[in-house]
Amino acid sequence: MPLEFSGHPVFDQVTESVRFSGFPVSKPWQTRVVICLITRGALQELAQETGSEPEEMLAAFERNTKTIYEIASSEFDSGNWRPTITEEMI
Repeated sequence: MPLEFSGHPVFDQVTESVRFSGFPVSKPWQTRVVICLITRGALQELAQETGSEPEEMLAAFERNTKTIYEIASSEFDSGNWRPTITEEMI
């Protein structure tokens, strides 16, 4: 069951990742929110020019949302209820 994404991504200083939300497509009546993360390393791998400042990471996220959303949705479909995208997945 793929995910739909809405809302704004936020930089999480504790985990040094970008957090974003997804919602299962096939069950729109449910309000279940799927919290997803992409690590700093994964963002830097995906967007080669990304710096380490939160603003730069959020800008890189916005430039690569299609790929990030596809990976997170695929992870969710594989049974990962809290997808975390790491460098190895890029």
